[in-house]
Amino acid sequence: MPSIGKVATQFPGVDRTTLWCHLKHSQDSKPISAAKRGLLTPMESQELVDFIKEMGDRGFPLTYKKITEYGLAICIGHNWAQQFVQRFEDQIGAKTCALLEKTRASALNPENVRHHFDLLSKTIQSYGIHPRNIYNCDETGCPLNVPL
Repeated sequence: MPSIGKVATQFPGVDRTTLWCHLKHSQDSKPISAAKRGLLTPMESQELVDFIKEMGDRGFPLTYKKITEYGLAICIGHNWAQQFVQRFEDQIGAKTCALLEKTRASALNPENVRHHFDLLSKTIQSYGIHPRNIYNCDETGCPLNVPL
């Protein structure tokens, strides 16, 4: 039997997997072969199909990326990432997002930032606070335990 490399040079642009299947005399097409190696059981596949159709009917058609994410969630479980990080925490040193980081991330919303500075400006004016006395204060708030 000729090597895959020799056959591939004769058929540029043809996928190596397709050539390999033909060399092995496999009668399965790529979709059939993929279905045989499928990661989802027929019942899981049907659940995913039903969910995709339901989301489309509600006006939220899923992108290929979202379908992939849902399919992977079915295959590996919803808590897989959390369990993976816990198992290899000593090697990867991953941190979870604390409340302060979530607050800072939400502060990146331009409307939140504008509202914050409007409120800060009114507070400064109402209490007669001098600008030189303001420090350690940003969109995430002002710590109350710091003396002025």
